[in-house]
Amino acid sequence: MKTNMTLQKVRLQSFVIILLATLLVTSNGLTIYHLQQIKQTQVKSLYQAEAMYQRVLGELCSSVQIIHHQLAQLLVTSSKEQMLYGLSNLWREVYAAIQSLGTLPIAMHQLEQTDLLLHDMAEYSYHLMKKNMLPQHALSATDWTHLEDFYHRTEVVQQELEQLETAVLSNNFFLTSISLDDESNPLHTAFQNIETHVRAFPTIEFEEGVRKIAPESRPISGTYISETDALNNANMFLQTLAAMQPNIASVQHTQGDIAFIIDNATIPVYGVQFGEHYYVEVSQIGGHVLQYYYTRELSQAVLTLDDAKIQAYNILHTLHLPNMVCVEQKADNNTASFVFVPLQENVYLYPDMIKMQLALDDGTLLNFDQTHYQTNHYNRTLQHPSLTKQEIRESRNPNFQTESIHLALISDLYSSRELLTYELRGTIAGESFAIFIDAHTGEELRIIHL
Repeated sequence: MKTNMTLQKVRLQSFVIILLATLLVTSNGLTIYHLQQIKQTQVKSLYQAEAMYQRVLGELCSSVQIIHHQLAQLLVTSSKEQMLYGLSNLWREVYAAIQSLGTLPIAMHQLEQTDLLLHDMAEYSYHLMKKNMLPQHALSATDWTHLEDFYHRTEVVQQELEQLETAVLSNNFFLTSISLDDESNPLHTAFQNIETHVRAFPTIEFEEGVRKIAPESRPISGTYISETDALNNANMFLQTLAAMQPNIASVQHTQGDIAFIIDNATIPVYGVQFGEHYYVEVSQIGGHVLQYYYTRELSQAVLTLDDAKIQAYNILHTLHLPNMVCVEQKADNNTASFVFVPLQENVYLYPDMIKMQLALDDGTLLNFDQTHYQTNHYNRTLQHPSLTKQEIRESRNPNFQTESIHLALISDLYSSRELLTYELRGTIAGESFAIFIDAHTGEELRIIHL
């Protein structure tokens, strides 16, 4: 009897060992299978990415070749109609090249001058269409020289790209392996040659109105303040908010610290940190609070967008920023964001905007940015419009349903000027737009999809 039990025990142990071994082999087999599947998927994705990059490289080479030929045609044409047609084709093809260049797996800062060359051609072709072709003016000698310059520069880029494309196809290089930081990579030399050649060309001096510019900020008024003054100003700002928002009153007893100092910048600032949740940026000149951030966990929204806007107006009034009008508002699950601009003589001053974000659980201010206001705002002498609202309405697309119209001052994209416009807001085909129209000429200056 005992022998039988021992025999059964041995058989059971053997069965368990065999079962475990079988499971182990099966498990290993499944693991290997899954690893193979993952590897196959990765290889497939790699080849798909490589195919896309090589197609994009081919499109870039083709676009640059077309650009080069189009520039040659522009240099020989004397027909204004053909010039307009050629410039529009050039503009379209240059932007195709820009898109292709941006799709390649290369950091744009490593091809900065090549990218700038393409953007310069796009901007200049648009500039010529606007300046010369639409009013039917002939190209000047300077215009012709610039086009010829672009022609020679694109010839160099075209030759380098053709060599690169040939090298990729002949040597089976993978564009997915591009690393311009790795000098041993064969593609490193090819792309660096393009950038080196473009950098070697002298800078093109364009007239005003060709390149888009960032408007220069007006100097902030006042004198340099110390770190202690910056701490005091940041603390006073928080106390002002705490007086009307009890939920942030706890910061009154928190010691502020200078988190960082930025000296070498257009606007030197002190960054002041209060505990873990409050940050205030103070200008070194004048001691103005430029930005404020309050970070915390947000609860479920109980306020509406209109409730938050009322609270935003109250905050502006408390901060002695009256005569502001809300020009943009939007809400997500638990926050509301607003853009306000000053109103002077019934004109919206867009360069002087203030941005705000409020929590929809209790209405506290989360973000406040008045950098544009502090660097641009002053009491302007505004012109009177040459055209009336009625004249502006009558000259619009009849399919555009105008909902509001008012005067607005905007910054010119191509100069340091400010432009008096009429802002029309309305809808067409179910989409909302803001159209800015020159108040003196009636020209459409800007269209923004809202």
